[in-house]
Amino acid sequence: MSTTTVQQSSAAAVMKRTKDCTNVHAVVPFLPFSTLSKKLLGPKPIESPRDNGCVSLIVERPDINLRNIVNSTRLTVGGGMENSGWVERPEVGKKDQICVMSEAVIRAITNGDDKDEWAAAGDNLFVDLDLGKHNLKVGDRVQVGDRVLLEVSSKPHTGCIKFSTRFGQDALKAVSVPLAKERRLRGIYFFVVKGGEIKAGDKIKKLKPELESEAGKETDASQQEES
Repeated sequence: MSTTTVQQSSAAAVMKRTKDCTNVHAVVPFLPFSTLSKKLLGPKPIESPRDNGCVSLIVERPDINLRNIVNSTRLTVGGGMENSGWVERPEVGKKDQICVMSEAVIRAITNGDDKDEWAAAGDNLFVDLDLGKHNLKVGDRVQVGDRVLLEVSSKPHTGCIKFSTRFGQDALKAVSVPLAKERRLRGIYFFVVKGGEIKAGDKIKKLKPELESEAGKETDASQQEES
């Protein structure tokens, strides 16, 4: 069974809940493809905001199979998300610093709002925002909170054997069919353009070209500081 440890600092008002996802498949019920298909692959994409959404869950990845569920963290240009050994693995590069999944999709797959089960997916952020290719193109940017800028990577975010182990083969199939890839149901990779602190509940906003230009003027000056 999975284990969860909760740590809280009243002074800093920072919560961290560490979860071991080694055997999470023992507690997550698998939904059949027919059910997932109805939820995820209907004629209309899952309804999520196209321009202005929010961060629902933040998950640091300190080591293999471990997840820190936190209410705030820091992103840097050079290192991605703090306390995440993910970015130190040799197969990981700048283009997949931050992995993000739709909260609506993970809710459908887990059939509920259990954040421990969401965290097992391995993504850093779960957001209420339309991540589909029709809405976010490679090179587009989003702003998280008041400061952080992320850019859509060209690297596709695909499911792996651990995803099927934790959520079932049918779940992996449901996020891997062509329509699911167009809608990025498995998720999306970003890299950090401008770092800073983010919090659960922060707004995540798709930037218009003119706003990207204004934000970019501040980015070059701050990169050294944030990295």
